[in-house]
Amino acid sequence: MTSLQRTVVAIGALDLVYVAWVAMGMLGGSGLASLWQSTVAFGLPHPALQVAGILVIYLAIFVCGLGLLFRRAALAWLNYVLFPLRVFFVLPTLFLLFAGLSASGMTLHPGIAFVFLVVTETLRVTLVLRWSRSTSATIRIVGTAA
Repeated sequence: MTSLQRTVVAIGALDLVYVAWVAMGMLGGSGLASLWQSTVAFGLPHPALQVAGILVIYLAIFVCGLGLLFRRAALAWLNYVLFPLRVFFVLPTLFLLFAGLSASGMTLHPGIAFVFLVVTETLRVTLVLRWSRSTSATIRIVGTAA
């Protein structure tokens, strides 16, 4: 396995750990009821649609993680779709770093944290794009040789 493939597998594993971490947080509290209450309290007009959207995003992150973990280049497009959602809703791939800083009492200036989030997510998309292109090129070469 190449270093790029190992990196892609690690990114997929981080996605799966992130979804598990969020799920454990939901199960540790009052779960979906807590999500529902916080969404309703936020005061937006369609809380059911918003909760469904949140759950769809987490499901997409889970599927994306599985796709990368099992090196399915056909699911690489999901990374590109999730990029703006990850930035807008602050769903970082390197969530362990952000959580670790928070747990240690260290804080980043919000502007620096946002720039770090955008840079890391851009790097993620770039690596997955490079990997998926190299994988599809290999498949085309093998397919034409047969």
